[in-house]
Amino acid sequence: MKGPRSVTRRKSAVVFALFLSLTLFLPLAGAFLTGFDLSSLSTFPPEGNFQGNGGVSIPFTLFAFAVGTTLLLVFILTYIRGYEGRARERNRFPRWGWGGVLFLLGAWVLAWTRFDWFAPLQRHTFTPLWLGYICVATALSEKLHGTSPAREDPLFFISLFPASSLFWWIFEFLNRFVGNWEYRGLGTITAGEYVALASVSFSTVLPAVETTSFLFRGYLGEERVRNSGVVKEAVLPSRRWMTYILLFSGAVTLFLIPVFPQFLYPFLWISPVLIVGPLTSIAGLSPDEGDPVIASYGLAALVCGFFWETWNWKSLAHWVYHVPLVPSLKLFEMPLPGYFGYLPFGVECFLFIVLVKYLVRGDL
Repeated sequence: MKGPRSVTRRKSAVVFALFLSLTLFLPLAGAFLTGFDLSSLSTFPPEGNFQGNGGVSIPFTLFAFAVGTTLLLVFILTYIRGYEGRARERNRFPRWGWGGVLFLLGAWVLAWTRFDWFAPLQRHTFTPLWLGYICVATALSEKLHGTSPAREDPLFFISLFPASSLFWWIFEFLNRFVGNWEYRGLGTITAGEYVALASVSFSTVLPAVETTSFLFRGYLGEERVRNSGVVKEAVLPSRRWMTYILLFSGAVTLFLIPVFPQFLYPFLWISPVLIVGPLTSIAGLSPDEGDPVIASYGLAALVCGFFWETWNWKSLAHWVYHVPLVPSLKLFEMPLPGYFGYLPFGVECFLFIVLVKYLVRGDL
C-alpha cells in the first residue's frame, strides 16, 4: 500500500508532466497554424525572429505601467500585512560568507573588465556571479534568521539547481515565438557548447530566488504566513469554476502567443502561472502558505531581476531585449516596464519550487 508521500510525489509528477506538455504543445499548435518555421526551434544559439520595437504605443505603455504599478503595490502591501519583524537571536556573519563576498566582488570585476589573461573565460562570468550571490544571500540568512534554505533541507536546495535549468529552458522555448531577447558576445560556439553553457547558467535562477525570498520570509509572523486572500486565490484558486477559467485562459493565451506575438508577448510570463497554479489546485497540492509568502517570491524575483540586469549590462556574454510597443527608456538593458514582469515570474518560481519540494520530500 502506497503511503501519503508516495501519492503526493505521484500527483506532483503528474502536474509537472501536464504543465510541460501544455506549455510545449499549445504554442507549437499556434505556431503551426501561422506557418512558423518550426525547424528553427532546433537551432542553437537561436537566430532571427526578433520582434523589434515595431513603433511605440502610448496607450499600451500607459496600460503596462498602470498594471505593473498596481501589481507592485499589491505585492508590497501584501508582504507588509504579514510583516512582523520580530526580534531574532543575533548571529555573527559567517566567515565563509565573507569568502562569498570576496568571490562575488571578484567575479563582478572580471565580468565588467577585459583582462587579456582572462579572455578565454570572459564569456563564462554569469555563473560565478550568481554562485557568489547565492552564497552571500545564504550567509545573510544565517546572520539575520539563524538558518537558511541550504541548512534546513540540503537535498531540496541542491535539487533546485537542475530543476532551475529545466525551468528556465521553458522560457527560452517560449521566447522563440516572440523574440523578446537574444544573447550576444558568445563568440563562436557549437550547439552542444551553447546548450551546456546555458544549462549551467540557468541552474542558478531558482536557488537565487529561493534564498532571496527566504530573507523576506524570515520577517513574516508565524500565523500571518498563512493569511490567504486575493493573491493566493488568483494563483491557487479554491473555487473549482475559477480554477477552470484560469486554466482555460492560460491555455488560450499560450496558443495565441505565436499568432499575435507583438501584442501577447507579456503572457510569456503570465500564461505559465495560469497553467501550473490551477493544475496544482486540482491535484489538491495547494500549500498552506498564504499571500505574504507568495508576495515574498514576487519581491525576491524583482530584487534578483535588478542584479540580473545590473551584471548583464557590461558583461561580454549578455542579452539584449527586443520589446514591441514600449519606449526605449531603459534601466541597463531592460525597458522600464519590463521590470514589472519579474513579479509574476516570482510567482512562477514559487509554484515550481512547491512542485520540487513535493517531488523531493513528498510533503512541504
